[in-house]
Amino acid sequence: MAAVATEAVFDVSKVALNLGSKCVPSLVKAIFTSAKEIRETVRRINNCDEQCVRLSKRIDRLSDVLQKQQFPDTINESIEQALQDFEDFLEKCLKIDEKEKKTSQESIFDSGIWKYRRGVDEQWQDSYYCNLIFNRDTRALVGCGEDNFGYFTISGTFTERIRTIQMDLSYIDEQSDIINEETIRLIYDKDRKIFCGMMYPREATTQEAYESSRLFEISIDDPW
Repeated sequence: MAAVATEAVFDVSKVALNLGSKCVPSLVKAIFTSAKEIRETVRRINNCDEQCVRLSKRIDRLSDVLQKQQFPDTINESIEQALQDFEDFLEKCLKIDEKEKKTSQESIFDSGIWKYRRGVDEQWQDSYYCNLIFNRDTRALVGCGEDNFGYFTISGTFTERIRTIQMDLSYIDEQSDIINEETIRLIYDKDRKIFCGMMYPREATTQEAYESSRLFEISIDDPW
C-alpha cells in the first residue's frame, strides 16, 4: 500500500471514540463498511507489505469499537467532522488497495520461458532462451538456460512495486563446477514491455563493473 498520512486521522477518530455516545449511526455504518472492504481487499492482494497489514488491523480495531457503541441521531458538529474525515480516509485507503490488487493481478513476473540478449560494443548479439520461476511469497527467482557460453543456473530476487530484477548467472562445466559468474541488474521499461539493464562479472569492483558492463534485455514475450 502506498504511504498515506494517518496520524491526524487516527487522533481525531480517538476523540470521536471518547464521545461515541454522540455519533450518528449512518456515518458509523459507512465507516464500518469501508473498513470491512479494506480488510477483504488486503487479504486478496499478493505480497501485501507490513505497513499495509498494520494499517488494516488498526482500522479494524477502531471500527469494532464504533460498532459496539450506542448512537443517537444527533451529533456535535466537530465530532461529526472528525468521523467524516475518518470515512474519507478509509475511502482513500480502499482506492489504494484496489489499485494494488489490480497491479498484483497484472503482474509482469510470470514464470515460464524468457527470451534474452546481450549487447556488446553497442551491437546486440544473438538471442537465447532461459527458464525463470518467480516466487511471489519470497520474492525470489530461480532458473536455468544455455547459450553460446554454455549451461548456466540463475538465482536472484525481484521487486513488484518498483519492478526490478537482480539475478546471478552461474556457468557450469561438465563436472558441475562453476566456471564463470555474472550479475545482472534490470528495471522494467513499461513502454517497450521488457526488462533492460546491465550485466557484469559478479566479483567485479564498482569501477570494474562500470568498465566491463554490457547491455542486457529480457522478456517473456517476443519483443525483438
